[in-house]
Amino acid sequence: AIVALPPCGCGAVEYLIRAARPEHPDPGSEVHRHQLLVDHLHAELVRRERVAPDSIEAGQICEPVTPAMLARWFPDGLCLGGVRPEELA
Repeated sequence: AIVALPPCGCGAVEYLIRAARPEHPDPGSEVHRHQLLVDHLHAELVRRERVAPDSIEAGQICEPVTPAMLARWFPDGLCLGGVRPEELA
């Protein structure tokens, strides 16, 4: 489940790699929540077809994170460590 992101204007090519999602040993930890965010981003990029053409089949391999799971572990929005997306700009 490797998604090649479209090349950057500078020519760099980045990859998003989803981990297998067995039951996490420490639910709610930063590591667990980080994995969920990567999984969610991966699924959304595939769903929106915002990945390199060779990565489209990745959407058939990895199921998206459920809305219930996102609501449980991210009640204040999709962020980690108290950093809000608007603070990164």
